[in-house]
Amino acid sequence: MKKFKEFLKCVDWLSALASLVLLAVGIILMVFAEGFLLVICYIVGAVMILISITRIVVFIRSPQKDLYDISINIITLVVGALLMAVPSIAITWFVSLMFGMILIVDGGIKLQDSAVMYRAKEKMWWADLVVALVCIILGILIIVNPFPTEGVLLDIVAVSFMFDAVISLAGNIYNAAKGLNAQLTP
Repeated sequence: MKKFKEFLKCVDWLSALASLVLLAVGIILMVFAEGFLLVICYIVGAVMILISITRIVVFIRSPQKDLYDISINIITLVVGALLMAVPSIAITWFVSLMFGMILIVDGGIKLQDSAVMYRAKEKMWWADLVVALVCIILGILIIVNPFPTEGVLLDIVAVSFMFDAVISLAGNIYNAAKGLNAQLTP
């Protein structure tokens, strides 16, 4: 029981939660692809519109005028409106960019983790490196989107998310079992 408590203390709970959310998103994408993406488009579009309108009002009321700021906010407003007005067209572009970036950023974090593990002389550092490179390559592939249909793209995104989540959970459990999570924090 004492070893189990020590194991639980070593688990990176934030990483585990992020992996579980990524796994859930992957599963939901496989089962409810179209409906889930429409909801995401509407939510992100509404948030973009609200933020940009707020920033435009602040710009109008402010004595200092930053043309760069207003330009970005007008573009954000237009993109948000497109996501809400024509979600069927925006889905492919939006999904490719957003989900591809998620995988690339996660791959970058894993790349950093592999470097930390290498410096700590951990034997399995190379596994993190391989997973990082696979995540980065999948992210780039999703952004480039060479797939013939939207369905194929969504399946690739879903499988990529589930792969990333399962590997991340396995790595978290491995590191916790060896007591490495606390030691490997940069």
